[in-house]
Amino acid sequence: MFVSANTSYTINPLYNHTITLSEGAVMTKAFRTNTPGTPILSNVFTKAAIQSLLDQPGCAGIRDYNAIDANGVRTLVKVGVDSDGNDMVGTGNIILDRALHCPPSVCSSVNPLNTD
Repeated sequence: MFVSANTSYTINPLYNHTITLSEGAVMTKAFRTNTPGTPILSNVFTKAAIQSLLDQPGCAGIRDYNAIDANGVRTLVKVGVDSDGNDMVGTGNIILDRALHCPPSVCSSVNPLNTD
């Protein structure tokens, strides 16, 4: 098991997470190729759900944890992160799952991110 205690990291609010469509297509194809039989290609979270995480006092970003739900399906657990990089998991904080999985629902039309 890998757990890292983060003791001296501050989230840069200007960090650029942007990639090109080509970069994304290469990465998503690598996932499809290296995880054969994986039924879930993508997860959708509503704008309202994402905004609820970001609107928490002190929230500087969102962390995704890879997870498997009670039905054995891969999913993501999302949690707010403070400016020191700590998960916001105290009483009253919001944690998200219940992603809309593709398939079976909310699949995009064919594009370079979901097709070889």
